[in-house]
Amino acid sequence: MDDLYSPETESRAADAEAVSAPAPDYKKILDQILTREKFFKDGWWKQADRANKIYSDPGRGALPDSEQTPYNILYSNTEVLLPSLYSATPKPDVRPRFKGEDIKPIPQMLDRFLTIVADPASPGSESLNIAMQENVLSSLVPGMGFVRLRYYPEAPVPIGFEAGHYKGLIWGTARKWAKVPWIAFRHEMTKDDIEAKFNLKPEDMVKFNLARGVEEGETKDGAPKDSTVVYEYWDKTSDRVCYLSEDWTDNFIADEEDHLKLENKFPTPGPLTLTMKPGKLEPI
Repeated sequence: MDDLYSPETESRAADAEAVSAPAPDYKKILDQILTREKFFKDGWWKQADRANKIYSDPGRGALPDSEQTPYNILYSNTEVLLPSLYSATPKPDVRPRFKGEDIKPIPQMLDRFLTIVADPASPGSESLNIAMQENVLSSLVPGMGFVRLRYYPEAPVPIGFEAGHYKGLIWGTARKWAKVPWIAFRHEMTKDDIEAKFNLKPEDMVKFNLARGVEEGETKDGAPKDSTVVYEYWDKTSDRVCYLSEDWTDNFIADEEDHLKLENKFPTPGPLTLTMKPGKLEPI
């Protein structure tokens, strides 16, 4: 009777449940990502592209000739606002939430850890300071920026920060970030990138069928012609992160464990936006 409740029995039951669980419908998942991507492309991404062109070079086709101006007021305003919103790496200050708690070593440990993680003096790596500068600039010009956490198991400090392009994050329909059901990070990768990233064998690469691209130069998205878009999909109901692509035979490339184990699941606190539509999670 005791054997019925042993850890081994519980483990076998969990394994059986995992085996019997239906496999995710990766085609359906990819379709919903592509639907949202099209919604962004037809919507605020157009505004974002136009703002980027005006900010970087107002004299080369960003605006009609009748609207051209020799003085880039958008650039000037952004240069004033940027240091006001973010000027330097914040200094960690960790302390107990309630007085009298006898947990002194824990705040000290967290304080030191955050100081190391946020250290801007790490040549060759993206620090919190660099990521936040890019994040705030993106929120000022195209209208949205984001920073995500990265897990580096072989690094002395296994947590890192990375800023993303405004077209690099797609999220499911919701009125606020806390209600977003899933997100997808958008990566442009070549065949060699995919093979190296997922440690695939040559026989696995026959599933790669590059359908998009052009004969010469680059694709219309600005990526090399031999690259494809790989979507890194995070779902709130799953402990796995999966990678999907239109140019993969069954759409599913690989998956991996969610090593971060964050309470709110996603490795980003969401997009940084300074202007939004009321009641909608859509940047302007």
